[in-house]
Amino acid sequence: MFCFLAIAALAGCTNESVQPGVTASANRAAAMHSVAPNLATALGNLARASSNKCQLSFLASFKGLSSAAARFNSYMGKSQKALLVELQHWAQRHHLTLRHHRRKGLFGTAEKLQSSSDAHALLTTSGINFEHLYLLLMFTDYSWQIQLDKAALQFKTPPVPITYLKHALKVNRQSLSMIERLLFHATHH
Repeated sequence: MFCFLAIAALAGCTNESVQPGVTASANRAAAMHSVAPNLATALGNLARASSNKCQLSFLASFKGLSSAAARFNSYMGKSQKALLVELQHWAQRHHLTLRHHRRKGLFGTAEKLQSSSDAHALLTTSGINFEHLYLLLMFTDYSWQIQLDKAALQFKTPPVPITYLKHALKVNRQSLSMIERLLFHATHH
């Protein structure tokens, strides 16, 4: 959901094409069992989200997080990198290039502006203010990610990366739970 363009390439997580030279026979096989366009778009966006979270995790490690938030940040970086690799492997086996597709028109422009605003705020904030902003943005982002995982799991036209989506849903629910404990800890006592 959030595009942290300003932090790109810091952590070595990318969502670039996973198929640099597909053979003619692979192209024919892909055409016979291609991934539906709506699912391909969703998977590209899921790859981008994992990549962005890897990059944000790298940035956050330099921003002075509390020990509890630092533990979440470490988990986020490692789990999202694993999810990204898992999705890239599935896409490679199914001859799918994972591409992020930004909406066009007014909504696409608004999303781009919001992403730039979020990236700027994250880059220019530090300490407790950074941690609070970071957790709030990740709360929103993971909430959306969970819904996207669930919607993709309902997709009926094969091939669908069921194992990956179930794993992503589990990781994203765990991450949201960790964020909720960090954000709302004081109200639970």
